Amino acid sequence: MTPRPLDFELKWLKPAAAGSAAEATRGRLVLRVAGRVVWGFESAGRTIGAEWTWVDLLEHLARSWAALEWEQADPVGIGSAPWDGGSSVAGAEASLEPDAQMAMFRFRERHDLATALGGTSAPSVWILREGRDVVVRALDRERRVRWHDVAAALEGVGDHVAARLRTVSDPRASEAVRAWAARADVAIEHRAALVSGLGPAAIARIVGTGPSEESWDATEPVLVAARMMRGTVDLDGIVGASRALRAHLEPIDGALDVLGALALDVLESAGRRPYEQGARLASWYRDHHGVRDDARVDPRGALRTVGVEPFELDLATPRIDAIACWGSKSGVAIGVNRNGRHAQGRNGERTTLAHELCHLLVDRAHALPVAEVMGGHAPKATEQRANAFAASLLLPARVAGEAFGGTPDVPAVLDDLGYRYGVSREVIAWQALRSNLPIKPATFHRLADFVGETAPRFRQEASRR
Repeated sequence: MTPRPLDFELKWLKPAAAGSAAEATRGRLVLRVAGRVVWGFESAGRTIGAEWTWVDLLEHLARSWAALEWEQADPVGIGSAPWDGGSSVAGAEASLEPDAQMAMFRFRERHDLATALGGTSAPSVWILREGRDVVVRALDRERRVRWHDVAAALEGVGDHVAARLRTVSDPRASEAVRAWAARADVAIEHRAALVSGLGPAAIARIVGTGPSEESWDATEPVLVAARMMRGTVDLDGIVGASRALRAHLEPIDGALDVLGALALDVLESAGRRPYEQGARLASWYRDHHGVRDDARVDPRGALRTVGVEPFELDLATPRIDAIACWGSKSGVAIGVNRNGRHAQGRNGERTTLAHELCHLLVDRAHALPVAEVMGGHAPKATEQRANAFAASLLLPARVAGEAFGGTPDVPAVLDDLGYRYGVSREVIAWQALRSNLPIKPATFHRLADFVGETAPRFRQEASRR
């Protein structure tokens, strides 16, 4: 049986609630994350819960609930998960203004359950939304599940504490119970701010008016895309791109939903590594459409068959190649940045469109249910999978590997494959490496000259062959 992502066991120290809110809720709580004890300890074959006054946890959940449900990224656009460390993240935060540093502190506070236990050394328990999924992480153990599964566990322990407090005559107890009951009462303006990371003025510029419940299905995808651009594009660029997306939204074709359902079935048995998943999906797509390994794929045409017509964006940054958003009621739109590092060339644009096709097929159901920014702050694993899909769809790894057998003229083979399949030299080199076919070390050494910024990683992986 698969362990639950979050599992709480709370036992009160006294049978009846009495005294203050803190005294009434003193008890021992065992918290397991994916089956592992995080709060509590083992003793003589028993699990002993952490002792605390659990009104603190109820208050924390009540004030953080909206952020747990809607907030998906840090408020200043650093782009790292709250549990990420390292010198690069520390350096980025150290360079922030004091107000921004405080915003980062509050962000971590909202998403770490251990901050409810101030003054203790309880291990962090991180909860962060990613699309329809939620990442739960503690003690380097991570689970990716749906929000309703996490919410059910949190509501269970919250309701247990609230029920205890209802019999306590203490203003703190009454206020904690009231706040818990109102935890999901989130003004639409606050929800929009959490989703986008932007203030009311910026949101109004994007939406045209204030957000409303009636327009939320059409507004949320654009606001999520705006969030993914933060830190890479200035506010004027975000507003312009967001308005262009809204203007190009077209109804989702039923053919896309049918094809996406088939793709999700394939993904279920495609392994766990992003590259394996992307390559398996690409192989299935070619087979499903009767495309031979020696045939060239037209990704723009593939998108058109499911009712999507990409349009051109003009973003003042090379870091973003494309922006896409979609919603069941709002429709779908894909904008390709003419200044993108990869998308500005013909072959790079083909790879970019194939990348977006992968997201439309399999990521609308999980990590990217409403938007994606290629080069922005999107979940790493989904981006790696889409990159692998794009490369394998346009150039099967076996074809690339076979082309570099023997003692090839490397530049000539790169030119030939690039012309026939419409892919960059970097994609060709990586697909040859991924083929796992016998290729001489000298050939890999030569190919490393054509992979740009990824050359160190390419050489490292080639050396393991």
